[in-house]
Amino acid sequence: MTLSEAIAVFEEQKPGYLSEEEKRHFIELLDSLVASVPVIHRNEDAVLLIPEPFSELYTLFLKAQAELKWNEIQNFNNTNALFSSLFDEFKRQKMRTNLPFKKFLKIF
Repeated sequence: MTLSEAIAVFEEQKPGYLSEEEKRHFIELLDSLVASVPVIHRNEDAVLLIPEPFSELYTLFLKAQAELKWNEIQNFNNTNALFSSLFDEFKRQKMRTNLPFKKFLKIF
């Protein structure tokens, strides 16, 4: 998924809730959390770090931030629960498929 695709999906669900700058900031924040380093996307065609089938995390994160901004607390709680559940599954999948570096060194 690209930056522009993530923003377009969010805009279909919550049009006008966040400015373009805010949407970009929150997507970069989520990618920074995943990469453990600051991430800045220079253009709209930048490929985001979270792959399918977990790319819905971007939309859920944007929705949660928008609902929090607009004080829609019940919606925020529901969206945040969905986000947390999917993000936990993403982290588990990432740990299952990535061999830690220390273990890699012990093999060789």
